[in-house]
Amino acid sequence: MDPDTGHMGIAGGDAAYITKRHWAVVLPPFLLLLFAGLETPSKGAQAWALVLLSVAWIVVSWLNFQTSEFRLTDDAFLVYPGFPWRKTITIPLDIVGTVDVYQPALGKLLDFGKVRLICKDGTRKQFKLVTSPATLMNKIYELRAALANRK
Repeated sequence: MDPDTGHMGIAGGDAAYITKRHWAVVLPPFLLLLFAGLETPSKGAQAWALVLLSVAWIVVSWLNFQTSEFRLTDDAFLVYPGFPWRKTITIPLDIVGTVDVYQPALGKLLDFGKVRLICKDGTRKQFKLVTSPATLMNKIYELRAALANRK
């Protein structure tokens, strides 16, 4: 087990690159809390229910932010989706065909975006709110090239 992250080491040993979900994952529940808090004097119980819902959403989003991870090893791309999911997605780099990155305007300012992997067999995997998606894409291409040169 990795002492830094608490994740089990699989598929290739040491990490060549690690990134996480972006902190923007907690923005929507904070905005809901803000608007619900502004409405509490006039709406009463309905607004308080919305405040409680937003606080629960903040807790789940924060746990997701803290426990998610995107890890590149020499031969695989590992995804730990975060709370409440406990599964690990392992994608060998030799089957990755194309990596697409999409960053909306806010994503470019705050450096987050969506990463889509298109595998050689036609399957697609998409991951949202990834910190530094362009760097991740470049590292995947570098490691995939190095893996092809070793074979």
